[in-house]
Parts: sequence; structure tokens; C-alpha cells
Amino acid sequence: MFRRYSILYIAMFFCSCEYVLTAEQLYEYIKDKDHGLYFEQKEGSSNITAYYKPSCLVAYNELLNQKGKEDSILNLYRNNYYFIVSISLDGQDLESVHANAHDYGAVISELSFSSDQWFSIDSGDKLIKPMEVVFPRNYGMSPASSFMLVFDKKELHALKTFKLKVNYPGTTNTSFIFNQDDIKKTPSIKI
Repeated sequence: MFRRYSILYIAMFFCSCEYVLTAEQLYEYIKDKDHGLYFEQKEGSSNITAYYKPSCLVAYNELLNQKGKEDSILNLYRNNYYFIVSISLDGQDLESVHANAHDYGAVISELSFSSDQWFSIDSGDKLIKPMEVVFPRNYGMSPASSFMLVFDKKELHALKTFKLKVNYPGTTNTSFIFNQDDIKKTPSIKI
């Protein structure tokens, strides 16, 4: 009888351990296409990648700088889903492709303030727009322009899959299917 309970306690211990990785290991996990969190589509001169970014990675730098406040920092980010979409045309970022010295400011303005029109999640019943689209300017220093899409988890909680749609002008309409179960299985990071 003692043996049966000790095996049960050992099994409970191993099942209750959280799967924890370093930030670098978590990025590797995400970019492993077998986990269903990273997608890439190349067509013609365009290359579009999309991946799920867990809230712990979004908050990572804050977590490193504010030891002891991990729970309160994670609570700020926990209610949203984050996706990173990168778009390149002819192997260049969008700023470099569309801008010249005379209209660079207009291109940056469009990428910063109009990009929310290019992204949505198709729920089957309606298109859900991101709450926010964050566009960090690269100024030609990267081969692609990246956008962080922020969606409210409450709007997506009933969906088993997310059909992330990318409709950037000059590229084909692209969709990436994210499975809610794959997202829920994503490990966390150790700080």
C-alpha cells in the first residue's frame, strides 16, 4: 500500500511541474514549426512570417529589470494574445521598398498608423481587428518590417482556432491558422 501511494505522489509531483524554458529556448520552441506557433509564406517577391508570442516574452525585459514584481508585471500582459507578423518585399523591409527621400515620412506614418487595417482574425462570424498594432521602426536595418498585433483574449476565448489574416497592399491575401490548444501548451520562461 505504501508503494502505491508513493508512486501516486511521485506522479503528481511530475505532472504538476510547469514546463519552463529560458527565453532563448522558448523562441526556439516557438520557431519549431511542429509546435504550430510559427508560419511562413513566400509568394513572388513577398515573404510573410507570423508567430505567436507569449505574454511572458512580451514582458521579458520588464521582468528582468524589476525582480520581485513578476506577478504584477505578468498580470499587465496576461489578458491579451500577441502575434508578430513580419513582411518583406524583394528581401527588404517595407520602409526601404516604398520610401525615397521625399516621401519617407509618409511611408512611416502609414506603416505606423494605418497598419491596423491590414490584420484581423477571422472567427467565422466576423473579422476581429487587433486592439493595437505596434510597429517598431527599423529604418532599413532589417530585411523585414515587423508588427506586433495585440488581441483581447476575451474576444477569442471561444475559438478553437485563430485564422490570422494579413492583407498588406502589394502582397497576396495570406492566412495563418493558429490552434488554441497549441497556444495553451506553450511553456513559460524562467527569469
